[in-house]
Amino acid sequence: VELYLSALSMMRKLYHKPHPQIAMILMSLGNAYQELGDLSEAIKYYESSLSESKDIYKASHPNIAKALNNLGFVYY
Repeated sequence: VELYLSALSMMRKLYHKPHPQIAMILMSLGNAYQELGDLSEAIKYYESSLSESKDIYKASHPNIAKALNNLGFVYY
């Protein structure tokens, strides 16, 4: 998790607007927290990834669907 957080910090410094790499790292953080059983943190990062992706892509983009799928899996 610490490495993902470091990568996220670096990417946010490099890109001052929504970027696919940031959305990917947020998704990876959600995955990591889900694997650790910390579902509230997983949801937080999945929602952030979804928001970032919506800012980047059109509503029908596969990355938005993936973020929604991950959120659904956590809530299930």
